Amino acid sequence: MEGPGMTPPDLDIHVEPPPGWAQIQQEPDDDGSVLLAIAPQSWAEELGLRPNLVIGLGAPTQESVRAVATQTAATLLAMGPGHRMIAWDLWQDDAGRRLLSTWPSGDALVCTTTWLRLEGDRPLSLTATVDSDRYLRVMPLISACVDSLRVQRPPSPEAKNA
Repeated sequence: MEGPGMTPPDLDIHVEPPPGWAQIQQEPDDDGSVLLAIAPQSWAEELGLRPNLVIGLGAPTQESVRAVATQTAATLLAMGPGHRMIAWDLWQDDAGRRLLSTWPSGDALVCTTTWLRLEGDRPLSLTATVDSDRYLRVMPLISACVDSLRVQRPPSPEAKNA
């Protein structure tokens, strides 16, 4: 699945969504753009929080992936009372990071996992949000989707004309 009309012209992304998931609308953050957001196609309100995965591309930076991940963690912790960083580790290799955080929302505990790496000078993030009641069932599906991520730079116009 690709994000039609949402991908910058210098970057193509592709993921294989979990079965029954489809693209949803998502507003971009102040400092970046949403490339793609996916969630289960049907979700009854009484089920609570709808699991989702949002792929975003941040503003250009000169920072290292470690510095960007530290800033992301600080932002998560500053969001409000009860926000906690649970885990921080490498994603794929030393070029990526994975952050797991939680916070209370009503009578639910919300869990987010953010996978982060740099594409050129721009932070690429994949953020999964799911409640703790469904975490162990949903996260393997989302992790497989993240593992399917392919990022390509389309040929430049000069290369097409050559």
